[in-house]
Amino acid sequence: MGGNCSYDEEWGGVPIEKRKFMEMDKKIDGHKILVNAETPSHKSTPENSNSESPIYLCGVIDKQTGEVKITTVAIYSKHLLVKTIDLEFDANGNLKPFKTYVEKKGRKKTEGTHGHDMPADEHGVVGRKRHDTSNTYPVDLNDELLNKIVIFNKQHHKWK
Repeated sequence: MGGNCSYDEEWGGVPIEKRKFMEMDKKIDGHKILVNAETPSHKSTPENSNSESPIYLCGVIDKQTGEVKITTVAIYSKHLLVKTIDLEFDANGNLKPFKTYVEKKGRKKTEGTHGHDMPADEHGVVGRKRHDTSNTYPVDLNDELLNKIVIFNKQHHKWK
């Protein structure tokens, strides 16, 4: 669970010294819940995974309350991040639906829960263009895992 190019085929995973994420002692449907070890209050997603094709649930820790909130579903294939689902919540903690609109300046904008594909270049560096509306799309808000994440977030779990 580390940054770009941190997976080491000889080692069989991301070496401990290159790991940048902490794992919570709870899981949802067997999926690990991770937060960035260096900046736990900031959204962050590992580009490489130890397991070949896991789904990680990435979150943040609130500085005031110590509560964990899952903000991103990260999907991997062959140890590389291939897709993310960015979760956006309303004031009641429910997922906001995806919508597209045009700003006054004529720019296309999106808001709400959405997905992104995460392409890798020829060197295995994973990334996407920020604010690329052509790589921003709706996801099924009735998905069972997403509903379990909403419930988890509403239960106000503390980091342990």
